[in-house]
Amino acid sequence: MPRLLETTEEGIRRYDAKRHAQLAEAFGGHDPGVCALIFHAVGLSLRGLPDQARRTMERALLLAESLSHPPSIGFAYKWAGSCLMIARDRHGCEQIGARCVTLAEKFDLPVYRGTGRYLVGWGKAQGLTLSEGLTLMEEAFPFVEKPTYKFFGAALAEARFDAGRVTDALALVDHAVNAGEGPASGLYVSEVHRLRGTFLKSLGSPVEEVERALRIALQIAEEQGAFLLKLRAATSLARLWRDQGKVRQARELLAPVYGWFTEGFESRDLKEAKALLKEWAS
Repeated sequence: MPRLLETTEEGIRRYDAKRHAQLAEAFGGHDPGVCALIFHAVGLSLRGLPDQARRTMERALLLAESLSHPPSIGFAYKWAGSCLMIARDRHGCEQIGARCVTLAEKFDLPVYRGTGRYLVGWGKAQGLTLSEGLTLMEEAFPFVEKPTYKFFGAALAEARFDAGRVTDALALVDHAVNAGEGPASGLYVSEVHRLRGTFLKSLGSPVEEVERALRIALQIAEEQGAFLLKLRAATSLARLWRDQGKVRQARELLAPVYGWFTEGFESRDLKEAKALLKEWAS
């Protein structure tokens, strides 16, 4: 994560819209300044700095829309939606997804139409409209590009799990673990392993297998500096230990991870961790 943040920060510093805006087609079809900003926002989100991530995301959206270059706008919408998924902001994600669909239909951008529908689906799947949202996600998932398979696959697997399709959810994360460059690659691979542990626990798998998956998630997040994902993994592992009666070990694991955070205390992840720590303090 530090490397991603350093690289994108350098890109933001070097970017000059007057000089570089015309490079969009040569730069993978989207503006390099938009790319640097939006991936910096993704890095900040995974690092556990949601307030800074949101401000950077908004800068990326403003820049993209000012360029009047539809593919750059679609690119910004896609990754802004990803930031909002990481932050578990269902309403924001649904809104940005709808904007992405509208843009894609206006300018005939089928990939971004699929992405937008997926983002709308994810937002709906977080609430009472789970079935509707999951259907949208399933329909749009074939549009997911290979480099983002772990990220969008993990989210779809979690929605399947929430809908009671635990075996289907586990099958998807098992495939996602080895998608791309392998089981330890990718900015979201820690979450894939964490979800795998969660699904195995639900299916009554041996506790050693569940704990192994959660420990892998924790280790990868630590190595990557993805402190938000580290918090999620630590919370899941702490819950497992609590259920085994190992409350002291659970508290000693989770407390220092939670203590690292300096912002985002209204987020779902930090609220859940705080509630656990409060439970053990009483």
